[in-house]
Amino acid sequence: MTEIDINNLPVFPLYDYHYASWFEKIIPNGSTLNAEQRQELVRRIDAGVAINVDYIGFITNCLKELEGKDSDYYNIERVITNASLFTALTSADCMVACKYFLLANTDYDRRYMRGKLQVILNEGIKKLIGFKPDDNKGKVWTSITGIMNHFTGSEYRRQFAELDGLLKRHAAISSWWRDERNAETHLDPRGILESRQRELDESTVMLESLKLIGAIDAVSHFLQNLHAGLTNWLNDLYRHHPEKFTGE
Repeated sequence: MTEIDINNLPVFPLYDYHYASWFEKIIPNGSTLNAEQRQELVRRIDAGVAINVDYIGFITNCLKELEGKDSDYYNIERVITNASLFTALTSADCMVACKYFLLANTDYDRRYMRGKLQVILNEGIKKLIGFKPDDNKGKVWTSITGIMNHFTGSEYRRQFAELDGLLKRHAAISSWWRDERNAETHLDPRGILESRQRELDESTVMLESLKLIGAIDAVSHFLQNLHAGLTNWLNDLYRHHPEKFTGE
């Protein structure tokens, strides 16, 4: 068994992220990518998806390790890990939908992919935080809120309050393509036809996807701070009470 050097355990930093930058509004300029720009963007999307896929594999293994374990520490770890799985998977799905929207070579294909992307945008923000103050059952942000009493440092609470306000305002900015989601999900032919006949602007579609990806990225970075704090607490406990880990 590998010996652990108590005096050399890492201390992970708490980063002061500017969360508002993930929610800044960008105005579409109506431009269409040329072949070279499209290929480069698809390459970057593939790279981003690959990172998420690797992370999803890591998270899956972590969740298996947490099965059957019950304590405050493990329950907090489970909330953070499940929330991280949501952010990684939803972000990857959104990027893949964007990729195939960009690669679609017929008008029908592009309108179809826009509709499927709008489903992800609606369901993603709904699962993340919901659309109403009392719409919190099963929401990812609700689960994170439920463990914040364990993070007593003022910086954790400040960042949480900042991100909480940003997410709630963000969810309330629009209906998040509710009608389009309902039509696509329930295969409502009239609703689908009406939705898909609307003007199709490539830059608008791509920037709309960033409304979800940006919010998820902000939450993902906050989760990294929470996990760093949890790991620091565990390392500090080991430094001062190694007998709790060795049984001696």
